[in-house]
Amino acid sequence: MVRAAGQMRVGHFAAGRACAHAAMEQLGISEAPLLPGPKRRPVWPDGIDGSITHTDGLCIAVVARSDALAGRSLGIDTEHRGRVKPELFRRLFTNAEIAELEALAVADQQLSATIGFCSKEAVYKAQFPITESWVSFTDVGVTLAAGRARAEANPATDLAALAKVRWPMALGIEIRDEHVVAGALAASAAINTAFNPS
Repeated sequence: MVRAAGQMRVGHFAAGRACAHAAMEQLGISEAPLLPGPKRRPVWPDGIDGSITHTDGLCIAVVARSDALAGRSLGIDTEHRGRVKPELFRRLFTNAEIAELEALAVADQQLSATIGFCSKEAVYKAQFPITESWVSFTDVGVTLAAGRARAEANPATDLAALAKVRWPMALGIEIRDEHVVAGALAASAAINTAFNPS
């Protein structure tokens, strides 16, 4: 079983890199190495930033030229809807978020919990190039917009690293059959111009 899990992880890793290379080719960049860096973040080629996510049955990579991002950074995450079980809520969500989840019917709770989890993972990936800091799930709160196609993230604690990021951070949400996908675009607090993902 451990060997099978290891092989699956290697397969996901390879699929993620293949998606990233395909995305970079759309920007005219071919045969560029994509090596693992510190804290599991890929080392992107000069002039490129991106994010990779994978789970059973789905792998996604997003990339952009650094000059187009103007100092901002990308984060994306995906997960099977319903995989975020109530026994994980205390580790993943703030007290206010848990209260909102517990007030929902089971199907809505499963979907909203998965969206919240993916959103926080996307926020983590987006903020890391700016802060180079570990941020826990409960350091950031996520508020879903009506219709669940958008979300907004804000600090939920006074963690010093969060002061380096511009808040609120807008997120885009997509629900694909059995998967939830969340994308985030983080900006440094030093950047003065507003920028929201479309």
